[in-house]
Amino acid sequence: MRLNNYLNEGNYELEEFNELIKKDCKYYLDLVDNCIFTRGMHPGRILGKKTVRQDRTPKGMEDDIFKKFNKWLVDNGHLKRDNVVIASSLNKPVTMFGRNHYIFPIGKFNYTFVKTEDINISSSKSGWHQDTVEEYFENPKTFDKLPVPFHTYFVTNKHIKKAYQHQFEIWFDCKEYYFANWAEYAWSSLKSEQKLIRRPINV
Repeated sequence: MRLNNYLNEGNYELEEFNELIKKDCKYYLDLVDNCIFTRGMHPGRILGKKTVRQDRTPKGMEDDIFKKFNKWLVDNGHLKRDNVVIASSLNKPVTMFGRNHYIFPIGKFNYTFVKTEDINISSSKSGWHQDTVEEYFENPKTFDKLPVPFHTYFVTNKHIKKAYQHQFEIWFDCKEYYFANWAEYAWSSLKSEQKLIRRPINV
């Protein structure tokens, strides 16, 4: 079957899929240098391509807080969260959002990350807590429940390897991305290869 047929049907074989990643995701691969991010998904396929929703609804935030937070992000030079794909470097077979998948944003993009593992979950390590965003926007002038100022938790278009190393939550403003089931495939650690390989069965 020809490569364009795989594209049209949404089905991929590994060799063709790796060719697509090299061709369409060069900016991402050069940027992350083998630090491939993941996200929990229920796609029904082990290899695929997905369009990013442009009207993402909040999970863990009230609508009014979500709108205020999005405005604050944009006003402070960051990406808002309703038209992005959210990821981390959490390498586990299953997450609370489904089975874990590598993601490969297509084309050029921007990215923002928050210096904690999940914006809606408390972390003693980062000092972030699950109600941080809501409490900040209820009274930003007197908010003082974090070990460092609220705005310093957010970083855009720099230090992406730090985000990977610390498993920080990150979001990309790409329009489309490829995905691959983490339980089925591993990313080759050889820089000269930059490709997915089949994961050993006992992993």
